[in-house]
Amino acid sequence: MSRILLVDDDDSARLTLGALLELEGHAVVEADSLAAAVTQLGSEPFAVVIVDWHLGRDDGLQLVPHTRGAKVLLLTGASEEAPRPPGVAAVVRKGDSFEDLKRLL
Repeated sequence: MSRILLVDDDDSARLTLGALLELEGHAVVEADSLAAAVTQLGSEPFAVVIVDWHLGRDDGLQLVPHTRGAKVLLLTGASEEAPRPPGVAAVVRKGDSFEDLKRLL
């Protein structure tokens, strides 16, 4: 399965999604901030980066240039469908089913 960097400043959301991904057989590394994610990306390669669009005061899109070819999935809490920014494979709403996310991996 994939090596995934999961970036979300919401501890409960990050821990829950991380556990679900690990149950699917993925190797998951978690980061709770943009700075922590940039550090992780600089030290090891990832196949997929799942990042929350709104990381406290930071914008998750700022991480895209650091992903070194990883597939980027952008998480959003917005209820309406958001356009897919450049460098992002898909925008996933936090309310969507885990099955939808699994299909994107």
